[in-house]
Amino acid sequence: MKKLWWIIPVILLLGAVGYFYYTGYQRSLNEYLQGTYINGMDVSGMKPADVDAILNKPGRTFTVTEMNAETREPMEETMDLKALGYTQLFDTQGILDRQPHWDWFVSYWKQNRQEIAYTGFTIDENKVASAIASLYCMQPENNIAPVDAELKAEDGHYFVTESDDGCQIDTDAAARLVQEAVMAEKVTIDLTAEDLGLYSEAAVKTDDAGLAKQIEDLNKVWEKTITVEMYGSVKEVIDEEMLRKLLIPKEFDVYINETELTAYVEELFDQYSTWQREREFKTSTGKTVKIGTENDIFGYDMNKEETKAAIHDALLSKKDETCEAVWDYEGYWDDEMGNDIGRTYVEISIEDQHLWYYVDGELKMETDVVTGNRGVTDTPKGVFVIWAKRTKVTLIGEDYQTPVELWLPITWDGIGIHDASWRSTFGGSLYDGGGSHGCINTPYSFCQPFFDTVELETPVVIY
Repeated sequence: MKKLWWIIPVILLLGAVGYFYYTGYQRSLNEYLQGTYINGMDVSGMKPADVDAILNKPGRTFTVTEMNAETREPMEETMDLKALGYTQLFDTQGILDRQPHWDWFVSYWKQNRQEIAYTGFTIDENKVASAIASLYCMQPENNIAPVDAELKAEDGHYFVTESDDGCQIDTDAAARLVQEAVMAEKVTIDLTAEDLGLYSEAAVKTDDAGLAKQIEDLNKVWEKTITVEMYGSVKEVIDEEMLRKLLIPKEFDVYINETELTAYVEELFDQYSTWQREREFKTSTGKTVKIGTENDIFGYDMNKEETKAAIHDALLSKKDETCEAVWDYEGYWDDEMGNDIGRTYVEISIEDQHLWYYVDGELKMETDVVTGNRGVTDTPKGVFVIWAKRTKVTLIGEDYQTPVELWLPITWDGIGIHDASWRSTFGGSLYDGGGSHGCINTPYSFCQPFFDTVELETPVVIY
């Protein structure tokens, strides 16, 4: 045993060497090896976070050039990007991960020089948006709207008012451009640059040429008459009083007061559109009733935008003009009848349980009918139109399937006129408890000639 005394020291020595190697290996997993240089900087024994902090140490700022509201001269405002969470990202962890950790001890005798890759940046976009919102140019008090020079009349004399360019910026566009520049890692942006066109100016300057000519032309503009043809012989005349509301002098010409024109077209729409609107109708029994409900699919429905465009063009003329109202849907206006139903139509009285069919103002056919079961499946009131003619159709509902020979739909949701061969009587009070599912039931003896005679697009008035 005395001959093996040296084994114990050897084991202890190997253990110490192993421990030293292992601890060095573990340390190398988190710290750069000795002799490691990144972009020429000795980072031996440093952690990636330490290197990131050094690389981000120089402060980054972003400069915004904007307009001073008082002097209308460019001014600069600086944003501290570091305060907004701006941090550049480098592949520091990647360099550490790729180092030869198992032979870390070799690094004491050699250098490892690396060029680090820039991988992007992080920034708190909410803080950026908040910083942009606090910029000088974004404050309402620093946004002064421009004032155009314009012609004014006083005691019959026109004169030109003073223009003022103000200091008004398109805040939405400016905020977007600043945000984009920050996110593109630019260091400055000039919001006053002419090519950006962010700041408004007076469209009409006090010293603009041609205003005198405008004064001369203005007198011609007020003297013309614009006639708007509605339907039939119904017309609206825009007189001088209304012209002075609809037209405004600006720059070198007369321009439309869009707000007033929109209001005027709204008035025409309210007065002359009949689509789903209540109006009077003289019935076959001599009574005058109100027709028109939200169920209507027939009538005059003005296209306000196109009508406005037609009047718009006529207003810019310097002579009398006539234009027409534009309708998305049209009725059949008749001057003598005084309504949009025309002289050819189907009239149905729910109270009288009767149908009349007129052609060119002459009663051609009539019959008793059965309408929807009162209080349960009422036939809708309104002004409709026969939009199809079909034969041998099965009408399907939640709790019924009914075949009919003749089918004339008048609404978009399944209500129509049809024969009802299963009924032997019509009219009276049958609809009070024994009515239809909403359709208008007619005798086959009536429905057959009616089906052959009536034309598509014929109005159907139900009241």
